[in-house]
Amino acid sequence: MVDGQFMRAIADAPGNALVLLYSPTCPDCEWLTEKVWKTVAAKLKGDPDVSVMTMADPGFAAPKPFEHWQNPAVFWAAKDHKTEPIFFPWPRIQEYLKGTAERPQEQQDSEFAEDLLVFAKGAVGIRLFNASVHVDAKEDKALRDVDDVADKGWAVLQGKWADKNYQAAQNQPAVDKAAAAAPKAATASLVVSAQAVQTHAVQDPHQLSMAYAEQFVKTHAGKGYTVKGVYKYALPYYEKKHAALIASAQAVKTSVMQQHARKLAMAYAEEFVRTNAGKGYTVDGVYKYALPYYEKKM
Repeated sequence: MVDGQFMRAIADAPGNALVLLYSPTCPDCEWLTEKVWKTVAAKLKGDPDVSVMTMADPGFAAPKPFEHWQNPAVFWAAKDHKTEPIFFPWPRIQEYLKGTAERPQEQQDSEFAEDLLVFAKGAVGIRLFNASVHVDAKEDKALRDVDDVADKGWAVLQGKWADKNYQAAQNQPAVDKAAAAAPKAATASLVVSAQAVQTHAVQDPHQLSMAYAEQFVKTHAGKGYTVKGVYKYALPYYEKKHAALIASAQAVKTSVMQQHARKLAMAYAEEFVRTNAGKGYTVDGVYKYALPYYEKKM
């Protein structure tokens, strides 16, 4: 749980830190921890340079520079730059959570796990993703903790799916008041993080393709494959993913600003109507008036 010792925990984590912040009551978080995060934690367990941290933050209490106004949120904090974390592009998380009927769910889970490993380790992440995991989760406390969080969340999520009242409630509109009250500094923080992702975390598709080709030929020895041949086959795929990551990072600035403009305008409207009770103002009316102002300030 994120508390007053959060930054100390990040600083004390051995090596680099890959951090998942989640809410125990968030269906998206319950899904992601079970379907993807367990795999990522297991793949990285044998890497002494990475600490995988899974921390509940339902109230968005993480301080700067780990501010976030959506759960789940993933950060990469390099060992020599723990106070300059990189925010994993939120549009990519949204894309995964939204899903698509065009591809099997297992394939989507697998691809997102690979994306997180590449985010953490660059081209080496491909090798980690394809490597077999030999660590027994029952004998490793860190992995056991991740599995416990994921399994409990998954059980809760299944219960929600079976609850008709819960499903009906999900169709009702609601305002995230905690996020609406977030200061403009939070927006700036996410935008800076997105720019950091775009500048530092997006890997060269040629490098990723070569790493994949070398690993593929190694694991398919004697079957006639060549590194050059597999590289040519893999390059278009990684070029497409590279372009998508660039677009995601660029989209963060626009989407975050628009989102926070709406939430700040709603927070202002609710407060204005409350402090001017009986004067005929409505939240909807004040919101429409305030929104252009906050969009301009963003």
